[in-house]
Amino acid sequence: MPANVLVIVVDGLRASALGAYGNTSFATPVLDQLAAESLLLDWCFAPSPDLPDTYSALWHSTCSAQSRPMVSLPRVFADAGYGTTLVTDDDLLSTYASSYEFDEIVKIASSSKEGSTSKRAEDASESDIAHAFSAAAEQVGEARSDKPRLVWLHARGMYGPWDAPLDLQQLLLGDDDLLAIQSTAPPDLVINSADDPDIAFRYACAYAAQVMILDGCMENLIKVIDAHIDDEWLVTLIGARGFPLGEHGRIGSIDKRTHAEQLQVPWLMRFPDRRGQLARVAALTSHCDLLPSMLDWMELDHNPNHSEFEGMSIVPFASNIRTPWRDAIISASTSARSIRTATWCLREDLAQVDGTDTSRKAEFTPELYVRPDDRWEANDVAKLCPEVVEELRAALPAC
Repeated sequence: MPANVLVIVVDGLRASALGAYGNTSFATPVLDQLAAESLLLDWCFAPSPDLPDTYSALWHSTCSAQSRPMVSLPRVFADAGYGTTLVTDDDLLSTYASSYEFDEIVKIASSSKEGSTSKRAEDASESDIAHAFSAAAEQVGEARSDKPRLVWLHARGMYGPWDAPLDLQQLLLGDDDLLAIQSTAPPDLVINSADDPDIAFRYACAYAAQVMILDGCMENLIKVIDAHIDDEWLVTLIGARGFPLGEHGRIGSIDKRTHAEQLQVPWLMRFPDRRGQLARVAALTSHCDLLPSMLDWMELDHNPNHSEFEGMSIVPFASNIRTPWRDAIISASTSARSIRTATWCLREDLAQVDGTDTSRKAEFTPELYVRPDDRWEANDVAKLCPEVVEELRAALPAC
């Protein structure tokens, strides 16, 4: 029987939050262990700061919610004989067209309703993230031996309530003079250099507390998976999009400017046969690569036409097979776009047309950053390298 599949998508999970991606500020031992057992994609960027575009990439391998091919990931698995379940604590997700192609949608009630204040968890198991992961673990535990399962978990993550116990924050703050963030609402604020310099640090500690809760939730879910001694599971973890923590003057919300902190996410894929474990891939990847990768791994007799997809399969990387790959990746929002190569990132804002729509004419001076050294895109060198700016701008599609 084919292996079962668990896809875990956590909104707001930055790549920089995991120890496997360089974080040394707090521990993520379970996520790091999963990374050691997985193929790790170093440079995965969301196609957009907007969740509908991200899910067009994940489910359809196209980077725009406006144009989707007929092929969808849940339909592919259903046609291959899988029972498919979508588990989500985000009501918005169940409104996406392809969500109804899952056999079952399990909606997790949140302790936080829009416009209200959620209750802070006294224990990690009472947090919103824990509720979502527990529901996924229940679905994994119910997997039958006669039919393979696809369980897709989408957790609001850092865009849900920040309800981790306060003692986790205080542990990270260290200094008793620094107060933990009391509000459970995810932040949405603009800061500048004149503000209290501790503001960004306090919110970074609150964010870290949420990631530590996530790490514990992953431990429980992995235990349930590993308890299926006779069943094999492919497990993939990917962030839906990143989360700004003050790098460009914004903490929280959705930053449309397409900077790295909003777009770069972790992507780990643990294969049932453990191929690719301890391997790191430096290629530029994106959410649109998930569907082609799943199809490649499944080795179906009649695969859909890959020419419809914008993505490419990462599976050859797990076997050290040389494969042609893209040399640039583009992310875009309604008001900005960016292109990243192995050595450069060009970012530019777009001119407003009527306050809601945009043209592809740049309104402001483009920004150029050196990759990967300038990880947070802080040192604009556009004036020093005008020829690079023009070359990268020429590579951007005209829309």
